[in-house]
Amino acid sequence: MSSSNVATGLDVGNFMVVVTQANSCKDTTYFSIQGPVPITINFAVTDATCGHANGTIKVTPSGGSGIYTYDWPAINQTTDSVFGLAAGNYLVIVTDDKGCDEQVAITVSQTSPATPQPNLVTPVFYCLNENPLPLDGTPSTPTAVVNWYGTNPSGTSQPTPTVPTTNTVSTTFYYVTQTDNGCESFLDSIEVEVVAPPVVQSTVLDPDCGYLNGEIAVTVSGGGNLTYSWSPGNQTTSNITALDTGNYVLTITYGNNCQHTENFRLNPGFIPDPSVVSPVSYCLNETAQALQATASPDYVLSWYNSLTGTPQSTPITPSTNTVGSTNYYVIQNFNDCFSNPVPIEVIIKPNPQIVSPLQTVCAGNDAILTATGASTYSWRIGGNLIQGNDIVINMLYDTVYTVIGVLDGCTDSISSRVNVLNMTEPVISYTFSEKFCDTKSLDLQSNYGHGYYNTQWFYNDSLIGIGNLVNYPFVTGAGPHIIKLVVESPDGCQNSSDVEIPVTEEDFSLKIYIPNSFTPNGDRLNDTWFAVGECFREINYQIYNRWGGLITESNQMDFEWDGTENGKMLPSGVYLYVIKAKGLNYQEFVKTGQVNLIR
Repeated sequence: MSSSNVATGLDVGNFMVVVTQANSCKDTTYFSIQGPVPITINFAVTDATCGHANGTIKVTPSGGSGIYTYDWPAINQTTDSVFGLAAGNYLVIVTDDKGCDEQVAITVSQTSPATPQPNLVTPVFYCLNENPLPLDGTPSTPTAVVNWYGTNPSGTSQPTPTVPTTNTVSTTFYYVTQTDNGCESFLDSIEVEVVAPPVVQSTVLDPDCGYLNGEIAVTVSGGGNLTYSWSPGNQTTSNITALDTGNYVLTITYGNNCQHTENFRLNPGFIPDPSVVSPVSYCLNETAQALQATASPDYVLSWYNSLTGTPQSTPITPSTNTVGSTNYYVIQNFNDCFSNPVPIEVIIKPNPQIVSPLQTVCAGNDAILTATGASTYSWRIGGNLIQGNDIVINMLYDTVYTVIGVLDGCTDSISSRVNVLNMTEPVISYTFSEKFCDTKSLDLQSNYGHGYYNTQWFYNDSLIGIGNLVNYPFVTGAGPHIIKLVVESPDGCQNSSDVEIPVTEEDFSLKIYIPNSFTPNGDRLNDTWFAVGECFREINYQIYNRWGGLITESNQMDFEWDGTENGKMLPSGVYLYVIKAKGLNYQEFVKTGQVNLIR
């Protein structure tokens, strides 16, 4: 009960309010507070099967207000449907947009027990690259069928056993299940280990020449329990001694009866090689010296032109008449024990073939002297010797030069020349063919009148014409103005000259004529009034009646007054004008006067 005119914290229901005045008069009224329909949660359950977590729940709420939200605290889900559920109880809380909620616990049952896993043989061991067999797995119940997934547990199963791979040292798991009465068991796996071969390090001691004192010692890591077998000799230790020259094979058995082989070669006892000077280089046809080698103490040298040649007791002097590389050989021996043949490489290098082309240049121009056939060059010009691959010389007259080229230490030289062409300075003639206040037309002529000369005319560095005779109209202010002539011969030689064209300020002064009457009667004779002039760049017209009222105004260069005001014909009479103009040379002009309109 409340004695205030405001009641708060009311629930859904019917209420009565009694209002009493000071004179004890009363009035009573009734009202109801309505609330939303309570939330009702309906749900559908799909039970889990075969011991798996594959059950589902879908809830369908009704009542409440607006959009629902969902909370499954045990599995941290927020949707109306949840999947992958194992058997058990699941609480869901449904809340509407007014904050009202309802919750219910839903049970997911297990309809069938889990299927047992198959019987598997694991782990399985193989040697590297051994021929593998199908994996061994059998059903653990009479009615079950085995499913083989290979190395991908989420892939598609096969009904036949997987054959593992053995080409890589690794440990790999192959996945298997079985299906019984429509239920598939949980995944199981077979571990397949491909065993790494042992790592063999060896030390080989060759026998001395004529003795059985060679040795082979091996150190093996990895492979587990190891056994050794040598051939020939059938020794079973890791180290063998008292060996002659020849080939030996070691077979190591490791792991799951895997085998690894190592091959060894014992050479005759060590005979030192003679020391030699190699390689030796010569230019083509250069005079050669005898080859050089130094024998060990008590050893004797033998020389060979080739490995299968006849030995010589004296050093060989190589031939230099053919470009290329040739190996000569030297052997040292003592008591019929011979060293290895030691090659001495003799390289015959080609002499450079120098080419420096003839050139023709214009007098005063640079000539770029170039040559090919070598790697570095020297240039003899007059009494001077200049170093450089390409050199630039300013040429005034014909010049003969010699270039010396060096390629890999070999030298060649050749003489060549530069021919120099001379061309005289051209002469310019000009006349004015036309004259206006803003335009001058020039007739330009060169003294190089032959058609095989390329003649170009320039004004302010812009090309204005080509040929011996050129007419050029140009708009410009007072001078000076420079015309340039460039003449090029058929050989590419150029010469040029220029001339200043005199133009005065008077040539560009403002000239204007203003008529004093016109007759706008439609006979097309003197129907409009306008100023006639030359050499102005701006003009302003103002026309007034005799009381000083402005009739019209224009800044148009082509303005013509037809005797009207706003399209209405004006009567005959005298009208006033003010004309302001500016010349090409920016000279200002102001003129006032009268014009007589006659109809």
